[in-house]
Amino acid sequence: MPYGAVLAKGDGEQVAGGETVANWDPHTMPVITEVSGFVRFTDMIDGQTITRQTDELTGLSSLVVLDSAERTAGGKDLRPALKIVDAQGNDVLIPGTDMPAQYFLPGKAIVQLEDGVQISSGDTLARIPQESGVPRTFTGGLPRVADLFEARRPKEPAILAEISGIVSFGKETKGKRRLVITR
Repeated sequence: MPYGAVLAKGDGEQVAGGETVANWDPHTMPVITEVSGFVRFTDMIDGQTITRQTDELTGLSSLVVLDSAERTAGGKDLRPALKIVDAQGNDVLIPGTDMPAQYFLPGKAIVQLEDGVQISSGDTLARIPQESGVPRTFTGGLPRVADLFEARRPKEPAILAEISGIVSFGKETKGKRRLVITR
């Protein structure tokens, strides 16, 4: 079952052959909340980090997060996110942690909620479009399997952290978020 699938049957329920058991959108990956509360938009500024698009067929309006390359100079350092707060405006914590429920959105993410709307645990906050590739036959993966058994030095070996310290986010370059380690 893929992440975000909605089950049509309950636990232990009888299922007939050919009956639908679950539904999902294969073209998007949902962002699902673990907590209940109210949605608060952070760093979501129309024209800088997001644009409003209206579907001509349905008339429904949605917000689309801009890629960092598409943003204006004022929106380059902003990180669009959906934060979950309680009725008093205080951050709601993810159960079992001391972290606030905040969901950072990548470029092209689609939000169909409005700021301040009430949500429940398990609701979909946003959808992230999935890149659909050209279907290939299984033979396309065979050379990769052979590479698994080949012992050689990698062309670009990865470097693990050379120092210990506190990890924080740096500037975003080419759509990638830079990590900074400080002692």
